[in-house]
Amino acid sequence: MLPDWELQLCNEGVRIPALFGSFQVGGIFLTRSRAQAAPTSKLYSQSNDGLLVDAGELDLGTRFGLDVTAIVRMKNALGIETRYFGVTDWKASRVVTDVGGGGVRFEGFGATLPAASEQLDYASRLYSFEINVLPLVTEGMPLVLGFRGLQLHERFELWQTDSVPSVLLLGNRTNNYLYGFQIGAEPYVMGAGGAFRVDGLIKAGIYGNHAAQATVSPLLGSSVRAGRDGPAFAGEAGLTIVYRINRAFALRGGYELIWLSHVALAPNQSRKTDLTAPSAQLDLGTAFLHGATASVEFAF
Repeated sequence: MLPDWELQLCNEGVRIPALFGSFQVGGIFLTRSRAQAAPTSKLYSQSNDGLLVDAGELDLGTRFGLDVTAIVRMKNALGIETRYFGVTDWKASRVVTDVGGGGVRFEGFGATLPAASEQLDYASRLYSFEINVLPLVTEGMPLVLGFRGLQLHERFELWQTDSVPSVLLLGNRTNNYLYGFQIGAEPYVMGAGGAFRVDGLIKAGIYGNHAAQATVSPLLGSSVRAGRDGPAFAGEAGLTIVYRINRAFALRGGYELIWLSHVALAPNQSRKTDLTAPSAQLDLGTAFLHGATASVEFAF
C-alpha cells in the first residue's frame, strides 16, 4: 500500500506518489574539446621544414560513460541527491611520416626529437561525484547546495615508430583533483502534469584544485615535475526531456555542457616545460565538454 501523501521528487515537474525517492541509471556521451587552438608542440618535415601536425589538431571525439543518480526525499520540501558519472577512454592518435623521405622532428617541451616516423598519443579521463541538498524553495524549483569532487587525468606521448617495438621519446602526465562546493537549481521548464515534461539543470562552483604534471624523455635522460594548489571553476548546464511511462518508470534524455577552468591539460604543458634545462612550471587551461545523456528512472 502506498501512503496517501504525495511526494515531489527533485527535478520532477509534477507530483507523483512515491515512497522515498528515485533512482536513475544510464549513460553520458561527452565530446571533449581539443587541448588548445595552437599549443607549442608540433611535428615538422625534416626535408622542407613544413608543419605536419600541430598537437592542437588531436581530436578526442565523443565517448560513453556510466551516469547514475539517486534522490531521496527527507520530507516534502527537502531532498538529498547523489550523482556519479565517469568517462575513461577519450583517446586520439596520429602517426606522422615525411613523404619526402627525410624523416620528421618533434619540437616541444623545450626539446627537438627527430626520427624517421613518429606518433602522437593523447588521452583523457574525467570522473565526477557530488552530493547535494535540494531544498524546494518554490514550487517546481529545487535549489542545489552541495559538495562535488572532480578528477581530470591526461596523458600525452610521443613515440618513435620506425623501430619494433616502438620507442617512447617523450611522455607527459597531468592530474587534477578538484574539491569544493556548488550552488544551482534543477527546475522543471515545461510540461508539468503531463506524460512529457522538460527539466532544467544549472550548477556552478569554485573549487580547490590540486594539480600536477610530470614530463619525462628517456632519449634525453631527463624528467621534470611541477605542481600547484589553487582555485578552479566548474560549471554545468543542461536540459532533459522526460517521458513518464507510469508511476514507477520514466525515460530521460537530454543534453549537458560542462566547463572546467584552471585545469592542467597535458599537451599545454609544453609552454612552460623545458626538458633540456631542465625546468618546469604548471600551465593551466580550460576544457569544455558537451553531449547527450540517456537514462531510465525508477521511483521507489
